[in-house]
Amino acid sequence: MSTLTESLRRLFLNGKVTTEKLEQMQMDGKITAEEFYYITKNSTTSELKIGKQENKM
Repeated sequence: MSTLTESLRRLFLNGKVTTEKLEQMQMDGKITAEEFYYITKNSTTSELKIGKQENKM
């Protein structure tokens, strides 16, 4: 995977990037559907919620 994808994955897993942001990046053509899946694949629903809550603070 690209450096951008790896960076986004780390940020996502640490709650610094939301799924909404990743979806927008995919719609804008910055990442592919495959990259989106790679970034989000091992996260659980609770991790996604935690990331969203942290970003709102």
